[in-house]
Amino acid sequence: MTEEIFYTAVAGAAESYQKLAALARRYSCWQEAYEGLPREERGDTAAAEADIKESGARVVMASDSEYPELLRQIPGPPFGIFVLGTLPKAKQAVAVVGTRRATAEGARMAREIAAGLARAGVVVVSGLALGIDAAAHAGCVAEGGRTIAVLAGGVGQIYPRENERLAREIIELGGAIVSEYPPKAEPFPSRFLERNRITSGLAAAVVIVEAPQRSGALSTAGHAAEQGREIFVVPGPVKSTQYAGSFALIRDGARLVRSAEDILEDMGIAGEERGAAEEKLNPDQAKIMEVLKARGETADIDKIAELTKLDPRTVASEVSELVLLGVVEDEGGRYTLC
Repeated sequence: MTEEIFYTAVAGAAESYQKLAALARRYSCWQEAYEGLPREERGDTAAAEADIKESGARVVMASDSEYPELLRQIPGPPFGIFVLGTLPKAKQAVAVVGTRRATAEGARMAREIAAGLARAGVVVVSGLALGIDAAAHAGCVAEGGRTIAVLAGGVGQIYPRENERLAREIIELGGAIVSEYPPKAEPFPSRFLERNRITSGLAAAVVIVEAPQRSGALSTAGHAAEQGREIFVVPGPVKSTQYAGSFALIRDGARLVRSAEDILEDMGIAGEERGAAEEKLNPDQAKIMEVLKARGETADIDKIAELTKLDPRTVASEVSELVLLGVVEDEGGRYTLC
């Protein structure tokens, strides 16, 4: 038996990080911890091995090179994580979280922010929950980006089941589903709070979208503060109870942001997004970008057509694409570089 199998059996028996930590302090390896448990509490190593194979997961121990470096740095890092898919390696990762009972506007903001981050090559981290989490993953997936979903139960049974298809899409696009719990572990309420430290721990910054006063997203923000991560908050209507927790975070010093561009700028990577997008421009789009850059102020379609000597219909089509790429901003029918 390998250490990964012994760890899986012990993790299943311990049921919480605190119990695992106590065993890790007492024993030098997970085989010793397994053998040191009373026989009736040990769990079954054969069943643990079968669960891993059945789920298709692999066990990434804290000592492995694949273990995320940011996660290794937090207080109380998982001793091991169970992974479906590929743990993306990127210079930047940002967590986007919020309420399960999201409004249509909150979900839209989460999708837009995650999409903008994905276009910049940023890995989006969230919890696969209904509401804001699912919207963030979906926004990233829509752009072909890589995202990590952190579960409060085992990866062998995706929760909630409504997001099973989304989980498959995450994996297909080079992302990952991860958990610190064995593949068949149930998502107990306490585990949602426990996993929040992993959601923030995998990211350099956390974005809170639509958090009521008692939102679990505030727990993630608390862990982020403890871990020294940046905390960004998307504001909403001042009197809305949906944003009571969000405004409390802003009062406590979190940064107010309205878009992915705000986040990228504050993190010093806004230029990377534009550079990546500009590499994909066709000749007409590149000409429009050059004109707007040289002009240094807004211009309407006719003015851009005059300066580029392109047909106005071509300009209108290409400018619309540039707006979608996030490199040109539409200011009421007049356009400028973002």
